[in-house]
Amino acid sequence: MKQATKTIFKGLFFLSLGYYIFWLVYAISCYFTGIDSGWLIPSLSNHEMLYGFEAFVEGLKVGYIFILLGFWFVPLYQLVYLGSVIISTIMKE
Repeated sequence: MKQATKTIFKGLFFLSLGYYIFWLVYAISCYFTGIDSGWLIPSLSNHEMLYGFEAFVEGLKVGYIFILLGFWFVPLYQLVYLGSVIISTIMKE
């Protein structure tokens, strides 16, 4: 039973890494397709599109804001998981 629990938590950890991969892919797609310069406050936008490195950085900002406002539990879970793995490794030695 203990091994099954470890496997489940390890699987959740690697699945949560997919969340960051998603935002990285989104930022790369913004690099090529562009992003509206006023994505944060559309009512104040002049509807200019950003492309290239600027759009990539803005795509990363979108992911960062989503993490802070809605999905803060993903990095929290990863921090707790890594902390427990490190502590259990130290305790075994």
